[in-house]
Amino acid sequence: MSLSESINECLNYNQKLVLLSVVKLARNNKSKNSITFYNVLIKYNELCVLAEKEPLDQGYVFEILKILETSGFFKIKDRVVKKIMSLDEIEAGIYFSKEFEKFRIR
Repeated sequence: MSLSESINECLNYNQKLVLLSVVKLARNNKSKNSITFYNVLIKYNELCVLAEKEPLDQGYVFEILKILETSGFFKIKDRVVKKIMSLDEIEAGIYFSKEFEKFRIR
């Protein structure tokens, strides 16, 4: 199973939205080593507004981050996301789903 298929078949909408939040922050952060939980939460809430979806509370968002870490997308240390796997592959997997196309340019 390819990464795109795994993302689309195994992750729910909110999990994809949290993962996309991390990817977007990593794209805008050259070191990719200072993506805090707080920044992920802000970006996730911005994407929820664009998607016209009710955001989950911060406890659930942190649980999703832990699930994504367990899945191997990145590592978390001291509530900071680090060592993110290939951004291009993750993005391709997320944008494979038509409902996420609207986030491509934001």
